[in-house]
Formats: sequence, C-alpha cells, structure tokens
Amino acid sequence: KTADDRIGALSAVLKVCIAENNLMEGHTITECLLNEPMMIFQRSRLLFWLGDLSEHLYDFDRAIGYYCRSLACASRPDELHHAIWCNLGFCWLYKMDFRTAEQCCRRTVDLAPMAWEGWKNLGVSLEHQQQIEEAFLVYFKAVVLSRGRAVPVMHLTRLSQRHPGVVPDV
Repeated sequence: KTADDRIGALSAVLKVCIAENNLMEGHTITECLLNEPMMIFQRSRLLFWLGDLSEHLYDFDRAIGYYCRSLACASRPDELHHAIWCNLGFCWLYKMDFRTAEQCCRRTVDLAPMAWEGWKNLGVSLEHQQQIEEAFLVYFKAVVLSRGRAVPVMHLTRLSQRHPGVVPDV
C-alpha cells in the first residue's frame, strides 16, 4: 500500500476510535505509522492527528509537543498550517497561558481570516486578559463567520452579560 492509502485507512480508523472513545488505541496505531520510513511525507499530518488525540485525552502538554513537531516538518501541508496554530491556541487556553494563546490565535487568523474557531479562541484569550472591547469585536466576528453557531454566540452573549455597557461601536 502507498502512504496515501495508509493515511486514508488511518483516517477512517481514527474516526471510529474517536466515536467509540477508544483514543489510546488510535494513538498507538498512529505512533506506529509515524516511524515508518514510507510515511516521511505524511509525518506532519500524523503528528497533527496525535496532537488532536492528545487534546481529546486532556493531555495538553503532549498535544502542544506534537503540534510543534508538526509545524517543524518541512513536508507540512498548507491546509494544516492554520489548524495547527488554532489547536495550539486552544491548548494554551486550557493551560491558562492567555498571552501565548493570543499569539497562536493571532497567527491563526492571519493565516486563515475566515476560520471562525481562530477568532473565537482569540476572543477567549483577550477576555481573560481583560481586553473586553477587543474581545467583543473578535467574538462578534466569530459569530458572523460561523453563521451563528452556538459556541461563538454563547461567548459573545456571556461577555455582553458580564460587561454591560462596554459594547463598542460596531
């Protein structure tokens, strides 16, 4: 089988592992493929998936390590670049390092200005740093880009309730 065939099969297996909450099995299988020489050009994607699995396991230190290794790969696919930064921002939010999260999220929205998740994560980092007006604007942008998805709407609503009268001119 080719590396692309293996990636396709692994993607299907990981979906089942996540659906069945069998994350460690998915992690083990992915780790095995990571060390195969034929997978060298898929290394960044495999490391990204390992980071994602680690996030699901609430192992944010490990996830950050995988994402950083994924970023360092010369063979990193362009479509992964902003997703890696977005996930790094999310991990740093969980670790309550809001400045580092903000840096990652700003990188995300620079790379993918239409990615609502990056804007939502940026809003969370700004809110926790008491940058309320900018957080409001960023959450508002996430709501618009997501077409009203529940998560960014919830963040915007909560911020507006916690800080009435601080709503900037939109």
